Amino acid sequence: MQPQIRYVESSDGARIAYTVIGSGPPLVIMPVLPGTHLEMDWQLPDRQEWYTRLAQSFTLVRYDGRGAGLSQREVHDLSLESQLADLTAIVDKLGFESFAILSRHIAAPIALTFAAENPERVSRLVLWNAVYRVADFTSTKRTQALLTLLDQDWELFTETNSYASQGWVETTKARQFAAYMRAAISQAMYRQYLLEFHDIDCADLLPRVQCPALVFHRKEVAKFELEVSQRLAARLPNARLVLAEGQSTALFGEDLPNVTETIEAFLQEGDEFEHGSELPDAASSGFTGREVEILRLVSCGKHNREIASELGVSVHTVDRHMANIFTKIGAHNRVEAATFALTHGLSQPAT
Repeated sequence: MQPQIRYVESSDGARIAYTVIGSGPPLVIMPVLPGTHLEMDWQLPDRQEWYTRLAQSFTLVRYDGRGAGLSQREVHDLSLESQLADLTAIVDKLGFESFAILSRHIAAPIALTFAAENPERVSRLVLWNAVYRVADFTSTKRTQALLTLLDQDWELFTETNSYASQGWVETTKARQFAAYMRAAISQAMYRQYLLEFHDIDCADLLPRVQCPALVFHRKEVAKFELEVSQRLAARLPNARLVLAEGQSTALFGEDLPNVTETIEAFLQEGDEFEHGSELPDAASSGFTGREVEILRLVSCGKHNREIASELGVSVHTVDRHMANIFTKIGAHNRVEAATFALTHGLSQPAT
């Protein structure tokens, strides 16, 4: 049965559509900006099954962002402040004193800012393929190429974006998602969202996000996107980085059952947040002080030449230390080394 669509009025009068299903601790699933559509979302079998499963353990709240889906389409203010007001209006309407948030992609700064400014209200954060500085997404060559297409042909843009961004190779699913995008938001509003969000950067707020955070990313995505998630996990005081299988940037992609189990386990953990990993224990790996320094810098996304410059050593010396680190922890590449550092408390905020 389709969940009942409810509405709440935000601080500027915009009407925001939301649904509530299930029982248990509240979990707010933020819209994937620029656009979602509550009714169409529920009609997609994989999503309906996922929401239904989560609703067995949590009071699940979903909502459409302003200017999209079933929320008020004609709006002029898409700012971060207006997005925070929309989220506040919903949780206040429902009387939630404390709740978990799941946020994805360029909507993550909204969740991160809310958590930093309301530490007593956010119990946990799940961040999927997230950015804290939106320009890390909008300024890439791939995104710029897609935006050129957006201005020329809306239908072709949505079709291409489905393949390029979602990583789906099946034509039926790609076209299905493209149709979903066109129903969820207009071409003009999509462009306006990207323009409004381009300069959002909540890096300075990250040290204030004290709640446990689960930072998700898939292993086979573009390297620069994975590095963004690594930097995010490194900057958050209480974060765990998890690399899921597959190459889709969409939550509803490969390996969804394992992803779901990980999310449920994280949300149901006790107050003690454990930084788990299948990699060897850091203390027993025999790192030298220099190797620990290098691991910390790798976890911040720095490359060997940058590390050499910062530490005042040669690139050759850094290369040698990296080879020793790989051997000690059984890593095959920088991603695995950074993951080791992040999950064993060896990371430090990037500068």
